[in-house]
Amino acid sequence: MSEFYDEMVALAVDMLNTFGGPATLTRPAASTFDKKLGKQVITGEPSSQSVLTVVGPVEMIDDDGRKVFKTIATLLVEPREGDALTQMLRTFRIGKVTVIAPIGAPIVYLAEVA
Repeated sequence: MSEFYDEMVALAVDMLNTFGGPATLTRPAASTFDKKLGKQVITGEPSSQSVLTVVGPVEMIDDDGRKVFKTIATLLVEPREGDALTQMLRTFRIGKVTVIAPIGAPIVYLAEVA
């Protein structure tokens, strides 16, 4: 990695340590569809990990060219769509995830939350 990239990673970590707050990222248990029972069957255990995150509104341009505000969570660990992010007393559902990776290695993850 380049020296510049190393500085950007360190800056992202520092910014989350300064402005971020503790949260819990929870991944639901894996499940499969059982044809005999005709329903989803849980095949694993849910997992969770402690993370630092900043959650707030971000102005974006949508597909129609309009300015919209979306609630975005900034994380250093990769969330998946459908994960739950709990910060203080509020729980968010992870939607679309955007990876900021200028040279192929991720710096931060931006997740739309609702």
